[in-house]
Amino acid sequence: MIKDAVPKPWLTQPARRSWVPRYLFIFVSSLGLVAAVAQVYFGLKSVPKLGKVCLVLDEQFDGTSLDTSIWVREVGVDGWGNGEFEWSTNSENNSRVEDGILYITPTLTENVIGRDAVFDGYNLTLSDCTSGNSSDCWVYSNSSAGTVINPVQSARLSTRLSKSIKYGRVEVRARMPRGDWVRAHRS
Repeated sequence: MIKDAVPKPWLTQPARRSWVPRYLFIFVSSLGLVAAVAQVYFGLKSVPKLGKVCLVLDEQFDGTSLDTSIWVREVGVDGWGNGEFEWSTNSENNSRVEDGILYITPTLTENVIGRDAVFDGYNLTLSDCTSGNSSDCWVYSNSSAGTVINPVQSARLSTRLSKSIKYGRVEVRARMPRGDWVRAHRS
């Protein structure tokens, strides 16, 4: 058995110089905070102002149809690089203007070519394809090879041939889609 008293140094008075590390930590932390604020301030101050900007496009969809001098309907069957089960058409069923509103509406491919043709034995060749890759312009449905025609048709609109900006502000007023497996995307 231990008969001597167990030493408990934490119960004794703290050393006189124990305040130095505490205040040194507070000082260095404050100095780092001031340096971070200064870096953010001078970084924001160095960003060049846009100055006078000019309006590139103001589309209100006032007419009865899409203005083809501005808008291009992209056409292709590739799902646009992210493997979507949709292909884009230039059909008025998928993109139209009514009462100053642009409607982009998906439709089912089976309503156009039939359900069986989506899965087997149909050759879909797009003569008005806008893709630079020719393999994005045709598809053949073959059930034994596991190739189907994308079951949803939609629209993809672009201003790539008429309008473009590198820096500036883009304002869009839109109602986003709701539901499962539905999303809006930009490129």
